[in-house]
Amino acid sequence: MPKSLKLREFLARLKDYGVIEHPKPARGKGSEVVIYRPNEPGSMKGPIFTLTNHGKGTPIGTGLLLACLRRFGIDKDDFFSGI
Repeated sequence: MPKSLKLREFLARLKDYGVIEHPKPARGKGSEVVIYRPNEPGSMKGPIFTLTNHGKGTPIGTGLLLACLRRFGIDKDDFFSGI
């Protein structure tokens, strides 16, 4: 398991598990990316997680990676295989 992943890489790998970035969160200004996994295709309901975003090259630490995977019910061994 890597110590960190760039935000760009992490979001790309999450797409394989059905997790997508919220197009335009109505949360005001800030440096966060809201990601979620819809319960049904086209739905906006489902588990949500926020990630800090200071650019797509921002490293995301192991603790935050694991917390996000737990929220979405993704097996960490499956997610990190092949890295």
